[in-house]
Amino acid sequence: MKSLPTPYRLEEDRGDLSKRVTYIETSRGCPFSCQFCLSSIEVGVRYFDREKIKEDIRYLMANGAKTIKFVDRTFNISRSYAMEMFQFLIDEHHPGVVFQFEITADIMRPEVIQFLNDNAPAGLFRFEIGVQSTNDHTNDLVMRRQNFEKLTRTVTMVKEGQKIDQHLDLIAGLPEEDYHSFRKTFNDVFELRPEEMQLGFLKMLRGTGLRIRADEHQYIYSEHAPYEILGNNVLSFDDIVRIKQVEDVLEKYWNDHRMDHTTEYLVKTVFQSPFDFFQDFGTYWDEQGWSRIGHQLEDLFRRLQQFLAYRESAELKNIIGLMKLDYFMNQKYKPRKPWWEASLDKNGRKEIYEYILNKPEQLGSSFTALALNEKEIHKHTLLEALPFDLETYLAEGTIVDKPSFMLAYFDPSGKGSTIFPLSKSGSIML
Repeated sequence: MKSLPTPYRLEEDRGDLSKRVTYIETSRGCPFSCQFCLSSIEVGVRYFDREKIKEDIRYLMANGAKTIKFVDRTFNISRSYAMEMFQFLIDEHHPGVVFQFEITADIMRPEVIQFLNDNAPAGLFRFEIGVQSTNDHTNDLVMRRQNFEKLTRTVTMVKEGQKIDQHLDLIAGLPEEDYHSFRKTFNDVFELRPEEMQLGFLKMLRGTGLRIRADEHQYIYSEHAPYEILGNNVLSFDDIVRIKQVEDVLEKYWNDHRMDHTTEYLVKTVFQSPFDFFQDFGTYWDEQGWSRIGHQLEDLFRRLQQFLAYRESAELKNIIGLMKLDYFMNQKYKPRKPWWEASLDKNGRKEIYEYILNKPEQLGSSFTALALNEKEIHKHTLLEALPFDLETYLAEGTIVDKPSFMLAYFDPSGKGSTIFPLSKSGSIML
């Protein structure tokens, strides 16, 4: 492979590099034998010339590439190679560039992760980790070796370092993984709280071991690309449809991180498990026909509120309060009209604003430093009542039944919002 010319320096591609993902290959083959993967057909791992690869990466960055994804099947199979490339990318990267790798998490040594936590700039690297299933019997059937305990250690260390986002993949439809087993797999992986979690559906790729032995598990699948399964001996077509409903709302409500506080509360307190929340909501979403129509950000909040009201959730007031918090926290600019009816009338807002202007120290030194006058506070903030104590929630993550106010300040330059809690007591007795 060292004699192959580089495919990364085509003149006609240079002008578009900043607008798309650039895929780069530094090795071929995979040492593992996962029977659903085409790489299992190859024998051994072969590398391109390292120095030529480095020059190609320099060239791509110099010509505007912003997202460079390594398509190596297991980037970290050679620890020495991975460390050399990590160091090179840390030393040579351009501002705003992101590198994404497919890694095998359970073979990654803690000292490698610690090196990245200590030296990598935040946001430079992104890991894609194929978990696929936590069912040991299923993994044995597809000849997949995986130590979930060590995988968990790696994912946890990376997450604690707060430098690298992680994308964890699951595959529905693997041998002997029925609906209930997949539910457990989902909950096992969601417990790690990856930045992204992707639900894929098994593809019966030509030449793979699973396709050759498809009759052993009574697979039904499309004869045309991408050869996705329609069912097998333990997973019906209806089960697959239900899991696709989970996938739909998972993408909108977890992977986009629009409602992290709300989702965390729902999966811990309201529903039996994370999977049950996404399944129940996904089924309701599908029944309402929402999968066939577009949506704005505000629609996502309204639809979740409608679903929870339909379920007659006992803690609906607190949940809506958390939804309001999420909504304000994820706005870069002051929204013109929030998705809910304001909890305060004009006179109520006026009274609280007067209190804040007279005693800005009640909101802390960060608010005092803003030095907002009366015009600015009305122009750049929004005020909302909450049914729980916001200060306690932000500090401890617990809901205390004590009404409070939330003041959201929106930086006029578009840097986002800052949330300030205010107790509903003392001089404020609305």
